[in-house]
Amino acid sequence: MLRRNSYIGLVIVILLVLFPVLPWLIMKPLELRFGSGAAVATSIGQLSALLGLAMFSISLVLIARLPFLEKYFGGLDRIWQAHRHLGMFGFLLMLVHPLALAVRLVPVSVAEAALFFVPSFADMARTFGIVALLLMMGIIGATLFAHWRYQILLKTHRFLGLAFMLGVLHAFLIPSDISGNTVLAAYCGMLSFAGITAYLYRTVFARVVPKHSYTIKAVKKLHSTLTEVTLRPTEKPLTFKPGQFVFVSFADPALSKETHPFSISSAPHEQDLRLTIKALGDWTAAVGDLGVGSKALIEGPFGGFTSEQGVTNKEVWIAGGIGITPFLSRARALVEGKDGQKMIDLYYITNTRDELVFERELSELAMNFKNFRLFPHVSKEQGYLSTNTIRQQSGQLTDRDVYVCGPAGMMKSIITQCKEAGVASSQIHAEEFAML
Repeated sequence: MLRRNSYIGLVIVILLVLFPVLPWLIMKPLELRFGSGAAVATSIGQLSALLGLAMFSISLVLIARLPFLEKYFGGLDRIWQAHRHLGMFGFLLMLVHPLALAVRLVPVSVAEAALFFVPSFADMARTFGIVALLLMMGIIGATLFAHWRYQILLKTHRFLGLAFMLGVLHAFLIPSDISGNTVLAAYCGMLSFAGITAYLYRTVFARVVPKHSYTIKAVKKLHSTLTEVTLRPTEKPLTFKPGQFVFVSFADPALSKETHPFSISSAPHEQDLRLTIKALGDWTAAVGDLGVGSKALIEGPFGGFTSEQGVTNKEVWIAGGIGITPFLSRARALVEGKDGQKMIDLYYITNTRDELVFERELSELAMNFKNFRLFPHVSKEQGYLSTNTIRQQSGQLTDRDVYVCGPAGMMKSIITQCKEAGVASSQIHAEEFAML
């Protein structure tokens, strides 16, 4: 299910992570590295530190929302997934690092091994490492187990950069293979610098991040849980592809100045930018209270959930609930001739019939474009949508691209069914965005 070119970014990441192992192996004979139990524990500790430092450095670069990286990963959602995995594995390796080094001391003295984890002003290099690890453990523990609001978790994540900087100080100040090898020192220094720079770019120097200025033109309640915000550019408008998303913050007393990602529901040819927002929390529930004329800052566009990912001229779009928004943009772009030659079947899934708020507009588009067909599906009346139902309407799926966007459970089910039906992974495209 990799998007086009997404493997390039993954290959580059793997090579960057594994590169420091080579000079580390060359530094000393293997019999010295693994000739005894203490040597094995030391080597495991050193390798875990090198790999963990590389992974964490790269994870900070990936979270910086650098647009040029998207083409190598297939979209920001794929970058975010890579960031999460690298960050988690990097943390685990950094956890292994002191444990392995402490195990090395156990045959000498259990007390000395225990004291290895006690901070000391007499050994600040080691203390930096201990504090960095404790800080990471607290932040990641809060992410996994604390039921805090999303924005609080997001703010705590910013301290990961501080923990990383303390870890870098530890790595370069303590006597080690990094300090004893020019190649390792230069490489780890380069990766660390890239990670710290990316972190500072997103936090301390966030104001320099390019953004587009808009004002709110209209706020329309489409449903009890759905609001459409129409934005007018105050300068050069955003250029985007149908299916992409943006990060937006509003300068309005009704909302805090948090930044949230939303798919663009308008088409590129429209003068105004439209965002269709579902009330999923306190912040999104208050979007309906926004005032006309308030300012908005837009960052983007991002995402690879576009027609360019397709490999056939037949497409099935499966939208669950608010997952309709990227498909709205793509459907509305049909008047420009976008995807006009493709055969497109849109399955618009909601729990209840009154949630099919875009059914009339999409039906009119289907009447005007013979290659575009709409299939509304109300789950409480018709049950969950299955690929068997889709094949009854659209025929076999093996010669089609399948685009899926909606709740995670729905997407997982549809993707599994598509693979069981013989659809190639290269023909399955899903917007799988997760912020943390």
